Amino acid sequence: MAGNEFFKYFILAGTVSAWQAMGMLLTEVTEHYPKYYFVSWSAHSWYILAIPVWLFLNHRYRGKSLSDSFTEINRYDIQLYAAIASIISLLAAVLWYYSLPLTILSANNAVYQSSPFFVFILSVTFLGESVKVKKIIGLCFCFAGVLMISLYTKDQTKSDGTTQKSTVRGYLLTLMSALFAGVFEVFNEWISHKKKPHHGLISPEEAFRYEGGHERPASSEESNATKVIESIRFLGLIGFYNCFLLWPGIFIVTATGVEGEFNLPAHSVLVKLLIASSIEACYVALLISGIAISSSTFMAVGQMLIIPMGYMVEIFFEGEHLSDHAWQNYLGAMLIITGFLTMQESTNQTRYENVSQQENGP
Repeated sequence: MAGNEFFKYFILAGTVSAWQAMGMLLTEVTEHYPKYYFVSWSAHSWYILAIPVWLFLNHRYRGKSLSDSFTEINRYDIQLYAAIASIISLLAAVLWYYSLPLTILSANNAVYQSSPFFVFILSVTFLGESVKVKKIIGLCFCFAGVLMISLYTKDQTKSDGTTQKSTVRGYLLTLMSALFAGVFEVFNEWISHKKKPHHGLISPEEAFRYEGGHERPASSEESNATKVIESIRFLGLIGFYNCFLLWPGIFIVTATGVEGEFNLPAHSVLVKLLIASSIEACYVALLISGIAISSSTFMAVGQMLIIPMGYMVEIFFEGEHLSDHAWQNYLGAMLIITGFLTMQESTNQTRYENVSQQENGP
């Protein structure tokens, strides 16, 4: 149990760090290359590189041959769910990228991290998430923190001397992105866990037990390593469908006037884009792995720690002063941390306890 808790928090720490690094790089990329759909599509297409990683891990740690792995991956259900996830994920990303030039990064992080509210509502509705007093109080703390940061964030001056402001349109785009991100996380949890939610739906992973009409044995509890390997597999499939299914959007946004005439990025921008894409692939791999071994609520709430981390990065690494932010921003960050600590005890308990009790008896 202690090892599982450490692994869970280790993945969360990596997710938070990867998001912050990705956000800083992509802010620079979109300043010089405002082709947001192409940036989103190309970054998500990099997920396809997870497939060879999965093939190696599946052979190394699970003893699966190349033929066995392709048989495992070539299933209608998992292909369908990966295609759906690729669309949801790209929508969340595109809206977020569109919001970056319209918001200050720290404020953008604050609004985007409202996704736990959507995750909680969706989890209660579709996954049987328990509604506990601590969760409600923790969410209220987090919401108050997000609200204070959004209302009191000061305008910032860019390196080129122009002023970076947060606009209502930018906040709305960020909020819509957070909604799709919440849907993506809950959808991944539904896929990752074998147990049945309270409304009786069967998860896609449970369908993998059946091959040729016969049920193959499945252990009652998968190891963390197995869950991470399966998460990497799913990430690779998301990248595959993003690359080969969603590329027409590059030309659609140009034809409809949403974006200007398409052109490839300059070399310096391309290098940053490739680095940011690699970091994003790591971020999503960590995210869905964390969901697989814990829950979407835990990962969503834990990612709110990105907000106080953002202030630390701006102060210690970007040369900003404490006075560059309003005191309400720091209070908002403290409220978010308090909300996370309040909720984390509740999120440690799986929402599938009741199902297990029904299956195994009292």
